[in-house]
Amino acid sequence: MRRLLLLALAVLALTPTPAAAQHRSTLVVAADGSGQFTTVQAAVDAVPPGNTRPVTILVREGTYKQQVVIPADKPYISLVGATRDPSRVVLTFDAAASQQKPDGSGTYGTSGSASYVISANDFTARNLTFENSYDEAANGSSQAVAVRTVGDRQVYDNVRFIGNQDTLYANSPSTTSFSRQYFRNCYVEGDVDFIFGRATAVFDRCRIKSLTRGSTTNNGYVAAPSTEITNPYGFLVYRSQLVSTAPSQTVFLARPWHAGGSATAVGQLVVRESWLGQQVKEIPYDDMSGFSWRDARFAEYRNSGPGSTANADRKQLTDAEAAQFTPQRYLAGGDGWNPVPRDHGHAATSAGSASAATSETSATSATSVDTAGDQFGAPASAEGHRGHGSFRLGRETLAANDGWASATTGTTGGSAAWNDSVHVVSTRAELVAALGNPADNTPRIIYVKGAIDADVDSSGKILTCADYATAGYTLDGYLAAYDPAVWGRTTRPSGPMEDARKASYNAMAAHITVRLGSNTTLIGLGDDAALKSFGIRIQNVDNVIVRNLTISDTSDCFPAWDPTDGAEGAWNASFDNFEVSAATHVWLDHNTLDDGDNPDSNQPLHYGRPYQVHDGLLDVVRGSSYVTLSWNHLSNHDKTTLIGNTDNPNSYGEADKLKVTLHHNYFDGLGQRVPRVRFGQVHVYNNLYKGITSYSIGVGFGSKVFAESNAFVGSKLLSVIGGTAITQRGNLVDGIETDLIAASGVTLTPDAGWTPTLFTRIDPPRSLLGTVPARAGAGRIR
Repeated sequence: MRRLLLLALAVLALTPTPAAAQHRSTLVVAADGSGQFTTVQAAVDAVPPGNTRPVTILVREGTYKQQVVIPADKPYISLVGATRDPSRVVLTFDAAASQQKPDGSGTYGTSGSASYVISANDFTARNLTFENSYDEAANGSSQAVAVRTVGDRQVYDNVRFIGNQDTLYANSPSTTSFSRQYFRNCYVEGDVDFIFGRATAVFDRCRIKSLTRGSTTNNGYVAAPSTEITNPYGFLVYRSQLVSTAPSQTVFLARPWHAGGSATAVGQLVVRESWLGQQVKEIPYDDMSGFSWRDARFAEYRNSGPGSTANADRKQLTDAEAAQFTPQRYLAGGDGWNPVPRDHGHAATSAGSASAATSETSATSATSVDTAGDQFGAPASAEGHRGHGSFRLGRETLAANDGWASATTGTTGGSAAWNDSVHVVSTRAELVAALGNPADNTPRIIYVKGAIDADVDSSGKILTCADYATAGYTLDGYLAAYDPAVWGRTTRPSGPMEDARKASYNAMAAHITVRLGSNTTLIGLGDDAALKSFGIRIQNVDNVIVRNLTISDTSDCFPAWDPTDGAEGAWNASFDNFEVSAATHVWLDHNTLDDGDNPDSNQPLHYGRPYQVHDGLLDVVRGSSYVTLSWNHLSNHDKTTLIGNTDNPNSYGEADKLKVTLHHNYFDGLGQRVPRVRFGQVHVYNNLYKGITSYSIGVGFGSKVFAESNAFVGSKLLSVIGGTAITQRGNLVDGIETDLIAASGVTLTPDAGWTPTLFTRIDPPRSLLGTVPARAGAGRIR
């Protein structure tokens, strides 16, 4: 009996009570039972009402599914994840406003759907995730709040907020109370009004991600502030990134929420010194429930990125006005509260700011961005790589007036990337992982270290053409099936073996093709960075930089035989080293492109025709525009650069696109298409052509080429392929200034109808003979 009594007393001593919690500074929650509590709500309940001392609720790694309320009478609580990675501590529930409550008392409603309601003042959350896991795709759109923040002087540091519609409800207890909430280094994700409410809320160096809803016109709204008119401060987005997987021009920054139809709720939002992705609409505000956005208090200041266009519908603060809208001003209130760290307390120049230092070299012209701030800089693996291909180069952007890619919004690539989006890769798997989802426009910088071969599997085994072959394909079988003596020369191949060839090609394409997303910089470290056998696709994206890389031998194991191609038929490969397709604002600089140790000249003849395994080196097609190609070395290849797909202006709407600049490139030992142009306004200047065997510039249908101050050595010049005009001046042919039209013996009008304005300088063409070979190509930026 005495032993039972002692055991009971021991159990009571170990069981937390509200009184005990008053004196305990840390309460531990662990789903596996290793802490004092297994749920967050139980730990909150252990904190006594009227608490006056700081209490930390430490939540160990895991997922905790439960609706939790932290009431107003329990201040001074810190809810902290036990790891620095907030994704490893997930606080979740899956209620939606439209759903019925389990007790049958009605639907949850917007406020009732919140996974967490935090009404306490002086609350802090750190290193964890608040989530509403309601499945919108399966159950339909509905408000589903991850967290409703109500209390004053709340801080959320390194916290993620995950949901779809109405993710983060930043509110206050009433229309007459102004709660202040500070979100630092946070991540907020959603689609419709996913940051909303009447609180005074500062989002400092946060990443705010708009999800796509599958629309081509409207993929939702970032913010819906309902700030009371008596409150000068609503939402401030400061030095943050607004990113998305949604298409370009489909996301609104904000619309004014007049909660309950209130006439006194006049939303206030300032977005300042932040990076805005191209998902942001040109007019980024919209009406809501009959209330005009023009009556709201929306403004911007010194933003950057593709979505930061300034126009008459986007109020821009003056410097004097901006001084009134800082994090400290928003949060000070009547008690002078200032949770902003000192290094966050001023508007320093950053990768997302409008201020930048310009550096020019004789080899290239670029703008360098300052990487001040705790989110920016080189990755942890940066040590030991300086000089050529240094990490500083990843922050460079295309300088003003440096060709067509500098037009409109300019080309900045991934220069605004934060540390978690800066990668060093040395294997195919690492490269694919770093590139991520091409639809995600989060700025990223990817440094390539050493040579990476696409033809390897996950174990590092080298792959051959036989490894990609499928569905019974063999070259011998293909040659036997479509021998002109058997198949004839009037129809293209079809049937089982042609189907097997296509399947094999698709298998190879899936493995070697990599796609770059918007706002990406891909750059080589040093002079040995190379991508072998990769097909680089810059497709349906905006704002991409690729520099200082050797891209070599993108060969096709399964070229197609076409007996109807020309008088004798032809083998046609389908992989390009680079393909810029339906893309805008692309800068390719100081790259080396060639066939490596596998030139087509080494291939056999089949059916008496060259077995061609390479297609283009660098094509700009399908309505791409605003492209600058500078200081690249392209060599020992046949079909080099195609600009424009077809002679049909309706196919890709290319008639007013394909604006491309080529300057200071070294075209060495090539066959043709340097470039071949359809439709585009293409400025070709200060390039060196050496040993071009078929033709250099192809004047195609509707093309408007302006060729000036180029140097041609031992090269064929122009070919007319449906075009009618070219402007050419100051070009040297074997050391003599020459009229390219006359020297080529072709008939062309000597005026393409436009004059380029986007260039930094035009060098004397004679100087190119030394400077271009010495400085063009990978490893020669500096």
